[in-house]
Amino acid sequence: MKKICAFCGIVIFILACASTSTDIVPTMGEQNTKGHWTVRPTDTAVVIIGVSSPMRKQDDAIAAAKEDAAKKAAMYYDVYGRIETPHSEGGSFFDRINNSRIQVVYDKNYKKYIEQLTYDPNNDVLIAKEAIYIRFKLAASAKRVKYTTKFDSAGRPVWLNNRQLPKVDGFITEVGYAAKHQQLKDAIYKATESAVARIVETGLTIITAQVVAGSDGGSSKSVGYSVSEGRLKEFHVIEFWIDPKTKEVYTLAIGKLVK
Repeated sequence: MKKICAFCGIVIFILACASTSTDIVPTMGEQNTKGHWTVRPTDTAVVIIGVSSPMRKQDDAIAAAKEDAAKKAAMYYDVYGRIETPHSEGGSFFDRINNSRIQVVYDKNYKKYIEQLTYDPNNDVLIAKEAIYIRFKLAASAKRVKYTTKFDSAGRPVWLNNRQLPKVDGFITEVGYAAKHQQLKDAIYKATESAVARIVETGLTIITAQVVAGSDGGSSKSVGYSVSEGRLKEFHVIEFWIDPKTKEVYTLAIGKLVK
């Protein structure tokens, strides 16, 4: 009987380890090397990666990263998004995003959000060549998201093409995108705004068309575009990936679309 109990205990221990394996987060150095950042919380706190460009004074870089994180914290509580997309034939999903006009509005009073951010200076700061990353915790409760990211043969997360997106009860999951910017921090921020627009786009969309006369007396043609707008709560990025070759940035985010 004692042997059976011991065996059962071992099995339970193994299963428990397997069930929590998705919560193991690589070090910040490992994430930077792969370009794949996991921002999912290992407890109920909201995790936000604040990003700054390299600066001469580290204190200035930390202050800039805090401000970047504060903007994302403001989006978590409440953010309005609007996306206007022209209709076009062919092209990829990301071509369409590049041609869209995106508007994102949130509380610009950053100070009150900075006060809610905490980090461990010994373990949550990474000084890299292109950016300085700080992993903050926001004093707010977040829904835990458990899943294991899969990668294709080229080492890219499969969710880049809207495949195998994690499903979270009560939330919408979408992918944001930004082309290369002069500063990497700006591309990451723009990809975050893009994710807001993509989630909003899953709600009510109004399609408008107008007739435009051709030049030099040519025939007229119909030009259309779609407009989506809405407000999100609990919006936050749970992963992002930086293409090592192109420096394009992709964000995987969740949020609640509210009326």
